[in-house]
Amino acid sequence: MKAIVVSQYGTAEELKYIDVPDPRAKNNEVIIQTQAIGINFADIMQRRGTYPGGPKVPFIPGLEVCGTVIETGKHVENINTGDKVLGFVWRGAYAEKVAAAQRHCMKIDNSLDPAEAVAVPVNYQTAYHLLKTIGQIKPGQTVLIHAAAGGVGTASVQLAKIYGATVIATVGSDSKKKLVEKLGADFVINYNTTDFENATLEYTGHAGVDIALESIGGDCFRKTLNTLKTLGRMVVFGFSSGKEGQAKTTDFIYHSRSIMGFHMAAIIRNTALLNQGQEEIKKLLALNKIKPVVGNVFELKNAKQAHEAIEQRQTVGKVVLLP
Repeated sequence: MKAIVVSQYGTAEELKYIDVPDPRAKNNEVIIQTQAIGINFADIMQRRGTYPGGPKVPFIPGLEVCGTVIETGKHVENINTGDKVLGFVWRGAYAEKVAAAQRHCMKIDNSLDPAEAVAVPVNYQTAYHLLKTIGQIKPGQTVLIHAAAGGVGTASVQLAKIYGATVIATVGSDSKKKLVEKLGADFVINYNTTDFENATLEYTGHAGVDIALESIGGDCFRKTLNTLKTLGRMVVFGFSSGKEGQAKTTDFIYHSRSIMGFHMAAIIRNTALLNQGQEEIKKLLALNKIKPVVGNVFELKNAKQAHEAIEQRQTVGKVVLLP
């Protein structure tokens, strides 16, 4: 089969489209014939070699896949060949066939578009757990969401509005601003033309926000911390700038603020939390309350161009590969 392989850490040039052996199903695994592959910023960090606990080279990147089950392990139950599924994998999604653990697969309706469906496993699970499990969101609260036009960002805006929050969002261009406004954000800031810290504080009457979702790091981390109200919570789930955020003890004490971390791998290892998120998202999908935003689609062989587009901030919504 064809797959994208990273043989050494580095730039997008290291994404090689080559022939590799087909995967074999272990007892509790299924083999999925790929229809769509989701790209996440974690894939880029893994390719660079900067992802905490990331894979050693050589490896096939990719965390999520949508496709049809073509083989099941002998201990697999409730999933059969021919079923359409969404699958989480630790790595290996950038391929024509993917092995996935049964417990990390969710059966879906055949009518769902694969490119839209593949936006669900990581993006909506991440958004759900950022807001509910970690952030403990409640109706009437105010949430600050960075990179709001991206995959996790668009999912977070939709879910935060469903949960009754006021949403302040940051984006990098006016075209992205229009997209996020259409998703229901109450106040959208182009951080390239407006200081988001001052704008957020002014919008909230200098009260600050209850929850902030922060995945940028560096200066953004510090400025986001300054937007939190008393008892406010900042949920940190990445540092796409390449620079980790810095905090002091006094940052927590004087305003009784808290900084909490999130890593999707911890959820994947916790079956109860994983199932909780899956059930909530399935329910919202069935009610047509959420609609994945697919902004850019590339062929699998063009994964290099897809990564470069993300790194150059040229994409919106979910970026998808098609085999």
